[in-house]
Amino acid sequence: RTISLVLLTIGCIGMYLAKTFFFEKFLEAFGGLLRPKETSGEVLPGAFYFLAGTALVVSGLVTKEMKIARYAVECLALADPMASWVGSTIQSPKFTIATASGGTRTSSLAGCLACFGTALVVGWWMLEADVTVLVAGAMACTIAEGLPFGNDNLNIPVITAFVVDQLSKAPTR
Repeated sequence: RTISLVLLTIGCIGMYLAKTFFFEKFLEAFGGLLRPKETSGEVLPGAFYFLAGTALVVSGLVTKEMKIARYAVECLALADPMASWVGSTIQSPKFTIATASGGTRTSSLAGCLACFGTALVVGWWMLEADVTVLVAGAMACTIAEGLPFGNDNLNIPVITAFVVDQLSKAPTR
């Protein structure tokens, strides 16, 4: 845990410094992987938030259970890209969401279902939990992916780990 946290923190700091102070070199190295808003320098790249979200759940601040932290990171690594891929590949109804910055973003029903299904399968595979916890974890991941604020690369692992951790501690009936 300690080594992972140190390396993730170094990655976050390095990415922030490279983007802030060496932007042209940063674009040369990573420009092909960045979204238009990221190449303009307006926002930090999604990879920064991926590292930061992973660091937060690995740190023990969100959950002490490493199994839950790993699950939350796998949801980020698998369910989020699956939502994007399915959502852009399969035609389905779209939801327009007003963002905190005054803009809008869209999510599709197919993408949401793909995110939920992937997170559910990942939970079944990784967690020794009852169905309620698995469904709640998948739902938390799906909601975090579509939130109109923050960055989903930070929201997904933190919210998913928090929900699963809290429900895992809840007394069973």
